[in-house]
Amino acid sequence: MDFTPMDFQTGKIPVSDAAELVLSVVYESGFQNFAGSLDEYRKRPELERFLADVPTAWDETRLVSGDPGKETTIARRDGDRWFLGSVTAGDARTEEVPLTFLGDGRYTVDVVRDGPDGLVRESHEATAQDTLTVDIPADGGFAAVAHKA
Repeated sequence: MDFTPMDFQTGKIPVSDAAELVLSVVYESGFQNFAGSLDEYRKRPELERFLADVPTAWDETRLVSGDPGKETTIARRDGDRWFLGSVTAGDARTEEVPLTFLGDGRYTVDVVRDGPDGLVRESHEATAQDTLTVDIPADGGFAAVAHKA
């Protein structure tokens, strides 16, 4: 697939900032290119921080959940880190994502989501038996990275 996310400078993105960030995990291209300008990334420090850690290739990909045209949640592994991307269409909702893809042990899960004044980062401790719960605005999403605690 050829798709160029992160085009914040045009002001034409029809989804939330977090939903656009999620595309760096959900969509995979042989040549992933982020279209945003550095100035627009710097206005969104949590976006810039998350993108700095997104790998160029994945070791494993799992569909966590999906309903075409409504929502998709993808987990992708890079070494011992799991990146999670969840994007929705339509009304605001609360997403509940089972973390069964995590391996044994405890993980720190850093979630980047839309807040009232821009992107925010929250940290949670979790295991593979837990469910991650995130409030998502209309046409929104969240990105996360899980690493061994």
